Amino acid sequence: MFVQLICRDRSPKEIEELYQIIGAICEREGIQAEERGDAVEILVCPQGKILVTEEDRDVTLTANTRHAGAGFHAFCVDIFKDIEEEQPGKYELIDDLEYANDEDFHRLHHVYENELDYIRNLILTDPDFRRKNYLYDETYFLPKAEDDEILPSRGPLSKKEFQSMELHDLMDYFYVWNDWDRDARFYRNAALTLLAKEGVGEYTVMNDATIKTANEICDYLEIAHEKDPALPLPVDTYFLLINLLGNAVKFTPEGGEIHMALYEEESPKGANFVRIHMQVKDTGIGMSNQFMEHIFDSFAREDSARVHRTEGTGLGMAITKFIVVDAMGGSIDVKSRQGQGTEFSVTLDL
Repeated sequence: MFVQLICRDRSPKEIEELYQIIGAICEREGIQAEERGDAVEILVCPQGKILVTEEDRDVTLTANTRHAGAGFHAFCVDIFKDIEEEQPGKYELIDDLEYANDEDFHRLHHVYENELDYIRNLILTDPDFRRKNYLYDETYFLPKAEDDEILPSRGPLSKKEFQSMELHDLMDYFYVWNDWDRDARFYRNAALTLLAKEGVGEYTVMNDATIKTANEICDYLEIAHEKDPALPLPVDTYFLLINLLGNAVKFTPEGGEIHMALYEEESPKGANFVRIHMQVKDTGIGMSNQFMEHIFDSFAREDSARVHRTEGTGLGMAITKFIVVDAMGGSIDVKSRQGQGTEFSVTLDL
């Protein structure tokens, strides 16, 4: 599951032109390219990137397509062929799944189904394999599953569910891109995979990198909802997180800290529910005891110079309370000390 395009024997001028072509394709497809030392990474989707390197007069584009899915493999072949058409010259296109030869996406998809069937058998029969990274292209941690569950990026599956699920349905639990188009399922899978891959631990520090990741997750979910409003998405949960994080960012001065935690446990409501805990803690300006009594009232805003310099309607926390308490039957707790910071804790049974 590997695609490579070698652009051979290019002059410096042709290499510069090649990078311009790659940049134009990235802009056309709405994807990002970033310099990484002597290489360029084209970030197509979570689990799917293309690495561009130079050696002597050759420029090589390489993609490991094992983890992102059949859609990513087909995408790489297509844009590599676009490059061949845009710039005359000597090329070598290597595709170990031979999609470049027949462009039969149905056959390609079946190859990934067979691969997943093989992985499923290993997960179910080989305890050592379960402790390996069989899910992500790269990661700094592996989630620890209970003995009777599997932890793909879309959420836990019991062993019984995992064993009996049709391969076609299981694909979205393991691969981001399973169809030709980047449809609503692609964007939902991208959001959940990125969330699982990057990890949200207890009091994760919100710095430039993690805020960028959070924004990407939210963007993916918004596009998924636009493409298919009927597709089940954790929209309410993300709205709450976005609002709490938004307030923390707005009211925490430069040099302050924002920490986030998101974890789950068994719900007292029974096996069909899971209890979700969300916590957002900052070292911002905090709130007075007087304002705390009215924080969930519509149009309520703290009366301080720092708040007056910050945009807002005063509706965010009222809407948050409506979703958490009135609509979803959860609870929200606030602790704050003026000049020291604020901590929000949300509990939901979903």
